[in-house]
Amino acid sequence: MASNDKYRLKVKLPNGNVASRVLPVRIHDLDNEDVKECESILCGIMRGVEFIYKEPGVDKPLAPGDNERKNQNNTVYRIQIIKVAHAVKDIIQGMKAEPAPVAKERIEVTVDLNGADKHDKKDLKGKPPVFKKGRIIAAAAVTVVLLAVAGILYYSGIFKHIRLKKLQAEGKVSVAVVPFRNMTSDTVWNVWQDGVQDILMTSLSNSAEAYRYLIYGMNSFAKVDFVSARSFFEKALATDSNLYAAIVHTAASYGNQGFYDKAKEWCLKAYGKRDLMTPIQKLYSDWQYSNFFETSNEEIRHLKDILRIDDQYTVAYYLLGLAYRDLLQYDKAISEYEKSLEIFKKRGIKPMWVFSYTRLGLAYNKTGEYRKEKRLYKKAEQDFPDDRRLLYRQAVLALSTGKIKDSDKYIEKYRSILIENSASESAMASNIGNIYLEAGIIDKAEEYYRRALSLEPENAGVLNFEDVSLSYS
Repeated sequence: MASNDKYRLKVKLPNGNVASRVLPVRIHDLDNEDVKECESILCGIMRGVEFIYKEPGVDKPLAPGDNERKNQNNTVYRIQIIKVAHAVKDIIQGMKAEPAPVAKERIEVTVDLNGADKHDKKDLKGKPPVFKKGRIIAAAAVTVVLLAVAGILYYSGIFKHIRLKKLQAEGKVSVAVVPFRNMTSDTVWNVWQDGVQDILMTSLSNSAEAYRYLIYGMNSFAKVDFVSARSFFEKALATDSNLYAAIVHTAASYGNQGFYDKAKEWCLKAYGKRDLMTPIQKLYSDWQYSNFFETSNEEIRHLKDILRIDDQYTVAYYLLGLAYRDLLQYDKAISEYEKSLEIFKKRGIKPMWVFSYTRLGLAYNKTGEYRKEKRLYKKAEQDFPDDRRLLYRQAVLALSTGKIKDSDKYIEKYRSILIENSASESAMASNIGNIYLEAGIIDKAEEYYRRALSLEPENAGVLNFEDVSLSYS
C-alpha cells in the first residue's frame, strides 16, 4: 500500500536522509529467513527499534520495569520509546515537507540505501524525477594541474573496433589520453597526475581561466571541503558555462553535504547538456542520473559501458564498487575497488582521497577478511596519515578482532582530531558509539548513545552516524 500512494515507501527526512515509512519494531529475535523476507519487502536492510529483553533462556518483549543490568541487550524501555518517537516525528515531518515520491534508501549502518523508481529520462518536464540521496563520490574525479604533458595521442586501440567505426562514421575523433607525470619539484601535485587524464577525457574548454578555477575546485573537493570547491566551480562556470566537470562536481558536492534538492538541480543541469557531450560524457551523465534517481542496476550498466571504452578508468571501478556495495554484494565490490587501487599502484601515484581505501576496508570487514583489511590500512597510513576516516575504520577493525588496546589508541587519536575540528561533546559521543556498534559491541555503543542523548536530549539527530557522507558512502 505504501508503495502506491502519493508519498511512496521512502520519504526524505528533514535532515536530508531517506527512510522507509515502515518503521520495524522488533519484540523478538527473528530467524535469518524471516529477516530476509522483511528486507525484501522493505527494499533494504531492516533497521528498526528493538524492544527485546534477553537473559539466558529468556527472549521476551521489553517491558517498562525490566532490569537494564540483567538485560543482555542493555536496552531501556524509555530510551527505546524516545527513539521510536523521534523516528516517527522525522517521518511525518518529511511527508509534510515533501509529499513526493522518494527513491529507495540505501543503508549501511545508517548510510543511505538508494533505490528504486525508474523515470523516463527523455521526459523530465512531464514527470518530476524521484530524488535519490546521493552518496559521496569522486564524481568524474577530473582536474587539471600544473603538470608537464606526457602526451595526447590519436590511438584507435582505445576503442573497441565496432565502436570506433561508429564514432568515425559520426565524424568524431577517437583520442586516447595517456597518464600525465608531475615533472615539477612540488610533490603536492602528484595526486593529480591521474586527474589530468580524466579531465581531458570528460571535459574540454577553450578557457585557461576556467581550468585554473577547476583545478582549485578539485583540490578542495579532494580535501572534502565542498563549500570552497563549489565556490571555485562557480567561478569556472562563470567563464565557461558548459564546463562539464564543474557542473557534475557541483552536483556531487551538494549531495555529499546532504543538500539533495540542490544536488538534484545540478545533476539535471548536466543531463540537460547531453547534446553537447562526448560519448563518455554522456555515459557519465547517465550514471550520475541513475545514481540520484534510479537503482544500482542502472548505475552498474552505465559504468560498465564506460569501462568498455576505457578499462583503465579508475573512477569507474571505484563507483562500481559503491554500486555493488549498495546491493550488499561485497565480494563484487571488493573486486572493483581492488582494480581501481591496482591501476593507481601501476601508475605510481596515490588515490585522490582516503575513501578509496576505507571503502575497500569496509568491504573486507563485512566479509571477514580482517588480515587483508589490516594490510590495506598500513598502506593507507602512508598515503593519508592521521586521517580521521581511516582512524575510524582502524578502530572498528581492532575491536572486531579483539585488539582492545589498539582500539583505545585509535579511538583516542580519533577523538583528538574531532576536538581539533571543534566537534561537540555529543557528536563525539555519538561517533564513538558508532564505532562500537559497527564492531558489534552493543553495550558500549548504547553507553555512548546515552551520553550523547543526555547532552542534547532534544536533538534526535545526535544519534546520526559519524560523517555519514564522509565515512561510508
